[in-house]
Amino acid sequence: MLTEILETHKGRLLAANSYLCPYLDRMIHLFRQMEENAHPEFLESVKHSAYSKGDYLIQEGKPCRYLWLIEAGQLRVFRRKGSDEPTMYFYFPGEPVMMYSVFTPLTIARANVQFVTNGTVYSIPCNILEKLRAAFPGFAAMEMQALECRNQMLEDRVWNLLFTVAHERYQHLQEHHQLYLQTLPLTHIASYMGVQLETLSRVRGKRRI
Repeated sequence: MLTEILETHKGRLLAANSYLCPYLDRMIHLFRQMEENAHPEFLESVKHSAYSKGDYLIQEGKPCRYLWLIEAGQLRVFRRKGSDEPTMYFYFPGEPVMMYSVFTPLTIARANVQFVTNGTVYSIPCNILEKLRAAFPGFAAMEMQALECRNQMLEDRVWNLLFTVAHERYQHLQEHHQLYLQTLPLTHIASYMGVQLETLSRVRGKRRI
């Protein structure tokens, strides 16, 4: 069930996040093993839900106690700052959605995760994840690989925001996040790059020339 989502969207995942290249096949293999050997309690705990464009999967200031696997749809992660909504990153089909900062006691989500399109997800309660870690050693390895990929992506993102200019940030998107440029509204791309929409339009125009 869940493994099929990863396999179906493998090409899309790599286009959205090239950092997955060294990890994706191994993660799919571990996911398949986990599903094949999972206790019925795990399969029964997985819920399928549908969302509309504009719906929130996670809202800042509220608790979050699930891991989600996106079956369909696109989501953005952002936080409100006055009248602005700076975008942190995006999620696409096949990607797991998890905010690690909310897994410690008495903490709440610091950002919003909102659907940019209609979509569907599978949700897994965090208490089930704890049981999976104990029962299936490969789950911890899969989590570690996902974290390594995310950390590498976020490190490069911080570097780009602090030390590069607009055309370099756009080039980085072309090299590592092709799917962003192919499918997302320009307003979201500009927000992700930390530039005004007019600046993004100029950069795009120069690159076409």
